[in-house]
Amino acid sequence: MILVIVLLLMPLPIYIGFQSLFKDKYQHKIDLALKEAFRRVTKRHRLFMFKVTVFKDRLIGIDKRLNRLIIINYKHGITAEKCFTLDDLINCRVVNRVQSERGCITNIAIELTLSSDPAIVRFSFFDEKTDDSRNFAWAVKKSKIWESIIKDRATRLSRAIEDLRGQ
Repeated sequence: MILVIVLLLMPLPIYIGFQSLFKDKYQHKIDLALKEAFRRVTKRHRLFMFKVTVFKDRLIGIDKRLNRLIIINYKHGITAEKCFTLDDLINCRVVNRVQSERGCITNIAIELTLSSDPAIVRFSFFDEKTDDSRNFAWAVKKSKIWESIIKDRATRLSRAIEDLRGQ
């Protein structure tokens, strides 16, 4: 009887062990891809990063000297890198997508409207499909922090440009 119970319960710890082993390797691969992309973008644009936040499979950072924002996303083995200057920024806002049936937030993202690009640039801080729901409160806080950082840096930049034009 005890032998049957042990044989029935034994596959569960083995499954959990293999799952955690492969999940860690996959996350390590994502971390390496983000790190390499970050190094490549900062070197290419000669950036001095003022603030960087790394999420599970994405990264957002802002440069101190050149007022550039970088966004790096990793998905299905492809790393997408975006770097743009904040003097192109028209609008910055946090957008929460709510599922109508449950009434809960499924996605928190920051939307950036740029004068140089007609498309809206989105950076997701939380996505119910890929992120752990325990990180929801942290993602809400980070989205508001990043919105204020981007708006503050863009405002400072526009004031400096106006001061230079006024002289």
